[in-house]
Amino acid sequence: QMAALDQPETVEPTALENFGLAVAPSDDDSGVMVTDVDPNGQAAERGLQPGDVILSVGQDEVKSPADVEKIMETAKEDGMKAVLLRVKTGDQTRFVALSFARA
Repeated sequence: QMAALDQPETVEPTALENFGLAVAPSDDDSGVMVTDVDPNGQAAERGLQPGDVILSVGQDEVKSPADVEKIMETAKEDGMKAVLLRVKTGDQTRFVALSFARA
């Protein structure tokens, strides 16, 4: 009976996982920190790296991983082809587009 409890549930990949991206709250609450990037994913192709901080998705500032997920899911449901992330790497800020067509 105990073994049955240890069976992993089938979980749908999140919007971020589809892009090859894992995030966590940033240390200074300035956005959402990238914690892992799949080297074969779209996020890596766009130059995202662990330690980068996502400041906003589209026009909306983000403070938690749930914010990022919600905005991305809404954008996809609204028929958008991509989302634009404002990302801080060190002292520099840049924009990165992630396409839903490839996710």
